[in-house]
Amino acid sequence: MPLDIGLGIVSAMLISEIFSIKISTGLILYGILFALLPDIDFLILSSRNAYQRRDSLTHYPLLYLPLGGMILWLGLGKIIALLFILTSFLHFLHDGIGTSWGLKWLYPFDERWHKFLGRKFGQLKFLASWTPDELSRDVKLQRQDTWFRETHFRPSPILITEVIGLIIAIVFLVFWLRR
Repeated sequence: MPLDIGLGIVSAMLISEIFSIKISTGLILYGILFALLPDIDFLILSSRNAYQRRDSLTHYPLLYLPLGGMILWLGLGKIIALLFILTSFLHFLHDGIGTSWGLKWLYPFDERWHKFLGRKFGQLKFLASWTPDELSRDVKLQRQDTWFRETHFRPSPILITEVIGLIIAIVFLVFWLRR
């Protein structure tokens, strides 16, 4: 989650550069909000395991990105819509690499979960893919059904990496504002 906040900040800076607009507190806050928004399902579905929680509309990129982008384009304009698409995509990329179980990147066309640099049944793969049944078995095999709690609410290398990513984004923002 701290890295998602950092990605929201960096996305706001990038959008301001692309469209030659002055970066504002509002643009940064939109970037942070949009980077965290896919995890709104955490509040609703917090009783589920983290991989099951990601089995919702907010974690289906093929549905979430165009639908949210169109709604925001019509309501708030293209800059905010593109910020939403960029930050959401970066959130999904973050969820699809590293510690999580990935996403259903191609849902509704494909029910499989996909993760870059993932371990499937103990074997490291550049792109690991699981059917829902395989994922359930693999989570039990790796004893990773509580990975979210273990990596995000306790000191861990993952949490430290995410906090460092956030700090780097804030440092970039400070230098960006001073130029």
